[in-house]
Amino acid sequence: MKIKEIHYTTKRIPLKKPLLLKEESYSHRDVIYLYLLDEKDRHSISEIAPLPGFSKETYEEVLSFLPGLHPQIINEIAMPSLEEFLRDTRNFIPVPSFAFALESALVQLYDMESPHELNHKKIKRNALITTINSQLELQIEEKLKQGMKTIKIKVGRNEVDEEIILIRKALQKFQNEPIKIRFDSNASWDLDELRYFGSFFLEFQDMIEYFEEPISLDYPVETLEKWSEESGFNIALDERILTFDTAKTLDILKRFQSITHIILKPTLFGGFRKIYRLIKEASLLEKTAVLSSSFESPIGIRHIERLAQYVPEVHHGLDTFDYFQ
Repeated sequence: MKIKEIHYTTKRIPLKKPLLLKEESYSHRDVIYLYLLDEKDRHSISEIAPLPGFSKETYEEVLSFLPGLHPQIINEIAMPSLEEFLRDTRNFIPVPSFAFALESALVQLYDMESPHELNHKKIKRNALITTINSQLELQIEEKLKQGMKTIKIKVGRNEVDEEIILIRKALQKFQNEPIKIRFDSNASWDLDELRYFGSFFLEFQDMIEYFEEPISLDYPVETLEKWSEESGFNIALDERILTFDTAKTLDILKRFQSITHIILKPTLFGGFRKIYRLIKEASLLEKTAVLSSSFESPIGIRHIERLAQYVPEVHHGLDTFDYFQ
């Protein structure tokens, strides 16, 4: 495959509801659409969308180097086939949001050349609930009506006893439903807060799939392992993964039995090839990779879905369409 043209456009996408990121509220998402044209005049489109407060790079930083991008640079990483491209570990791009967009656009072209068998599998999604209030039961009920069986609840944002009361009431109501619950505190708790919260949900262990990054990254993984052994709850790593290289991530997965899942956010983590490799390596260790969005637009989500096809049995964190017009 050879790329003969590349160009990009910028767009400010209004959101239907405010997006709260590290105490900053956003009414829109600034994205860059990247277009590739190959030698057979097939074109692909992908999305560069650094997430404010979370991405290593800013939107402005990406914009500053895009004018210097030309087809020759892309052709240095392009390979004759998708399989060869995914196996290639050279020339990883150090800017995560750009790496994912560029490699996703290439993969889209590979699919046009030889449609991949995974493209036709339907991706399962977990529901996302970001607000815990008196409407929590209705929110869960609505997600169940939409056919979702895994519910991710953002916790640690309000007064803890209020959250405990509302969540316990909801779980009691749906205890006989075939659903799974994921708790995500975005590393906001300390260990005592985690122990306190977790102690009120021991009776719901069969419903709770895992606690996602429940305590501050200042704590070592050993602390999570010890709490898991005490409580019986599984752990998923998210923000912590972004501070590790692939080798350290795999070492953590090998050493700690309680770490059953890793959350991979392509916009924050990096290129298609890098994530594909980690998905496969985690599977060999009998650990599960969950793909998750970073509030990309539908164009970005579609590319994450292509990656999610490599773990089709998992419910992925892609329920963010509600934010877009």
